[in-house]
Amino acid sequence: MSVKIHPRVTDWAHQMKGITGANKVIMLDGSPAQRSRLNQALVKSGAFQALDPAKWPNSYASRSAPTDTARAEDKTLMVYSENRDNNRSFKYMSPDAAHSDVLPLFKNAMNGRDMFVVPALMGPEGSSLSRALVQVTDSPYVAANMAIMSRMGDPALRHINENNGVFTRGLHASADLDYSKLYVLHFPEGDPIADIWSVNSAYGGNALQGKKCLALRLAMTQARAEGWLAEHMLILKIKDPSGKTHYLTAAFPSACGKTNLAMLNPPTHFAQQGWEITTLGDDIAWLKPHSDGTLHAINPENGMFGVAPGTNDQTNGNMMDTLRRGNVIFTNVATTPDGDVWWEGLTPRPPKQFHDWRNREWEQIGSNTWAIDRQVKVEWNEGRGSWKVTSGEEFLPDALQGAKELPNAAHPNSRFTVAASQCPSLAQEWENPDGVPISLTLFGGRRPEFGLIPLVSAAQSWEQAVYMATVMGSAMTAAAFGAVGDIRRDAFAQLPFMGYPLPDYLRHWLSMPQSVRHLPQVATVNWFQRDDEGRFIWHGYGDNFRALEWLIRLGEGSAPYLDSPVGRLPGINGLDMTGYNMPEKHLAALTTFNPEAGWPAEADSRARHLAKYPDMPEAVTNEQKKLAGAINSF
Repeated sequence: MSVKIHPRVTDWAHQMKGITGANKVIMLDGSPAQRSRLNQALVKSGAFQALDPAKWPNSYASRSAPTDTARAEDKTLMVYSENRDNNRSFKYMSPDAAHSDVLPLFKNAMNGRDMFVVPALMGPEGSSLSRALVQVTDSPYVAANMAIMSRMGDPALRHINENNGVFTRGLHASADLDYSKLYVLHFPEGDPIADIWSVNSAYGGNALQGKKCLALRLAMTQARAEGWLAEHMLILKIKDPSGKTHYLTAAFPSACGKTNLAMLNPPTHFAQQGWEITTLGDDIAWLKPHSDGTLHAINPENGMFGVAPGTNDQTNGNMMDTLRRGNVIFTNVATTPDGDVWWEGLTPRPPKQFHDWRNREWEQIGSNTWAIDRQVKVEWNEGRGSWKVTSGEEFLPDALQGAKELPNAAHPNSRFTVAASQCPSLAQEWENPDGVPISLTLFGGRRPEFGLIPLVSAAQSWEQAVYMATVMGSAMTAAAFGAVGDIRRDAFAQLPFMGYPLPDYLRHWLSMPQSVRHLPQVATVNWFQRDDEGRFIWHGYGDNFRALEWLIRLGEGSAPYLDSPVGRLPGINGLDMTGYNMPEKHLAALTTFNPEAGWPAEADSRARHLAKYPDMPEAVTNEQKKLAGAINSF
């Protein structure tokens, strides 16, 4: 390391060594040489599989424990001196309970293991919003991922030295990966031991503490106190044919198309007109009121932790090009004997032979039939991109027996970790410490009901914008703990990451007009409507740009729109549909308001959700009353 290590860093690291009983302390500097040694040690231990360097240069595949594949929302808690929330917005634990029930799990948890010290800067160097984290961990897998996801080493140490030794302290032990003893604790009020505790998990959202733990849960508590926003948002740059630049943020629950939108390619018709799209971030944004009267956003992350299934050259060519440049860690994908990787959606046909994410051997035995460990026979449906068990069900793990559909060869929440700097569509200002001015903000979710939640709807006021984001519903995905497909209200796509009570969070958003003269236009989007046969009626991917183009024209006063109880809608003539033929019935379902499509039940569901919070801001409940009244008037 070329930068002097602040004594507070070394003192705290050695204190954690004493608690955990680690063999020795290894300070990580983020250098290519040290990262290479770390990766090779993981290969030697069997935790990493080196991939074919011709296909995936300097890249590796890893498999997690079967019980450690997603965020453990039921085990993720905020630790406050008193419970002001009654577990409505987040799960609560008292400091006494944390020290009596969880701290003992760290005692000697690293016996026989080395302790890696990870100095990580979240945010560009020189930004007033950037934060330093020092995470100690017994997991070389976590350390290797943090080397990609953060600015590790000297940038973090410089930041700490320039800020009088201030840093967020992260304590992580993978321990025994015992799910019954898994905890992810956050201490917004501070703790003498560490600000973040994570034990018995090595999954990204639980163990990469710079990501959801610091960049969202703790950062949003700091943001509220300091007058800025920490949000679960991508950042996108759009240049229109006149050369004018538009920056937007967008918040979606995980596995709802965030990364695809962040790396969007416009349809040919728009590209030929001169529209250009580049990305600044795919998951998290920190937004601060700027002297120019707008909200400026930075991306605190240095890498991308993307969902693999469904990613391919057609859905996200920019991401595939990013991955092919190498230096990738794949987690819980399928691997082939020749050092390749595969996941459902990567290609129409699976490989003839591979090992799945549980390391079971699959071998093709018929035109569309594979055998798993020579015991279970499964059939591949190329049209649906899914598997079905045809025999040998009794040999499946207990949790899978009786299921008609077999979980994928790659876990539905399998991931890739890759540096953002490798993205061919990366905007040149992605590391601008001053951030970029945001003129448009989107909120979205996965709502399949035909004709219910429109493709795009623009808020008519700031209060309506906050309401729309508050009641946003989405079908749950494999990235979250719970029943896949259930609809849950995911306010601002922040439900799993709330650091303080939701009503207070909404008041903070409602206060933004006091410090931001030029507020971004706000809209909701839904790419996921289906017809009666379960087929998507909107193609999505690059065609999602049609909604963004309408919103840009709307903001400039040149787009047609229909006023409705759920915001301004494009109507069947509002979107530029050049090159996209669609039945008028489907276009109407996407672009107009139909009170008979299920809106009375939807309004009731929203009202029940808001009623869980007796201290909900009046501005939000008033918007709910307006919607209910409008629906009842039809």
